[in-house]
Amino acid sequence: MFTGIVQGTAKLVSIDEKPNFRTHVVELPGPHAGRLETGASVAHNGCCLTVTEINGNHVSFDLMKETLRITNLGDLKVGDWVNV
Repeated sequence: MFTGIVQGTAKLVSIDEKPNFRTHVVELPGPHAGRLETGASVAHNGCCLTVTEINGNHVSFDLMKETLRITNLGDLKVGDWVNV
């Protein structure tokens, strides 16, 4: 459940550019990934994103072009950290 409260940081481990959006994969620390399911909402640097896939502690999110344009999420690179 989305609370908007930052509970930690996560490393951006993969970026997949697609024609109309971008997929970010983050590595969530410890117990956080185990409490998620596809469709859950997780804040990234204050922006609410929807979980699209979970693979262990690697969690995927799709970011639309407008989200990338108006937030700092469009400036992130693999290896950067986000507040979650």
